[in-house]
Amino acid sequence: MILFYCLDFIKHTLNAHFKNSARWGSEKVVLTSLSTSNQNVDPDSKDKLLLTLVNISQETTLKNLTGLTSSEGAFKRGNPPQSFNVDFLLSANCSKYEESIKLLSDAINYLQGNHFFDHSNSPTLSTHIEKLSLSILDRDISEMVHIWSAHGAQYLPSLAYRSRIVVIDGSEILETVPELSSNNLRKG
Repeated sequence: MILFYCLDFIKHTLNAHFKNSARWGSEKVVLTSLSTSNQNVDPDSKDKLLLTLVNISQETTLKNLTGLTSSEGAFKRGNPPQSFNVDFLLSANCSKYEESIKLLSDAINYLQGNHFFDHSNSPTLSTHIEKLSLSILDRDISEMVHIWSAHGAQYLPSLAYRSRIVVIDGSEILETVPELSSNNLRKG
């Protein structure tokens, strides 16, 4: 579910931006597969910005975190939090090419100014997610062609993003061990 929470949050955040803009005034972002981006296949994706999951990978810089926490005089061992990189594509599917470029540009401008989300600046962020940090994924043309052809879709104006550090807390406590103290040593 965490992947859905991440992408759904991005969709709702962009839709709130588009609804409040004088130019668009409506929800423009749909969470969909690229293979349904053909206007004849999915009428709900016409004149919309498509948000599509492209890749998921584990965030390796935080891989060595332990599941140990200390509170109330004891160590608690649980599963360590899991952090992921979620790569997604924003693709403009408008009937007029210039509208596609304008829609995609507006989304890029918004995300450039709003690229970090946590519970202090985004109260609607799922409690399963600690924070999201968005950055543009620099893909060369051959990688983009591969993404589009792998999904069996025709190319649309698009940009790839990476959402970094989607934290899933391993909050289930597996074991509680008292801290070592001089009082504990005398009792044993």
